[in-house]
Amino acid sequence: MKIDKTKHLVAVRKITKLLETKFSIWKFKFGLDPILGLLPGIGDIISAILSFYIVFVAILHKIPLLKIIRMIFNIGFDLIIGSIPIVGDALDFVIKPNTKNLAILEKEIKNL
Repeated sequence: MKIDKTKHLVAVRKITKLLETKFSIWKFKFGLDPILGLLPGIGDIISAILSFYIVFVAILHKIPLLKIIRMIFNIGFDLIIGSIPIVGDALDFVIKPNTKNLAILEKEIKNL
């Protein structure tokens, strides 16, 4: 069975937009990630699970292991910071691991 990498890449772009830039107030863009972070205990975990889809797609595209590790670090950092009450919730509006990971993925795909 052949995997359609293009469909996965399109899905990654949609997830990234949904989690990080879907909404805007004036020039400030944000997504569901900081909103999910307001759900105690489970919100940041749901966001991290969705974020790991980008890592899955990166593995499908066979990008280098060091880049995969960097992507996992970005997600883990966001998960840890986001779990800090109040401060973490505010930083969820600023830290955008999916945007960073999408940039890594797209750069590596161009280099393949």
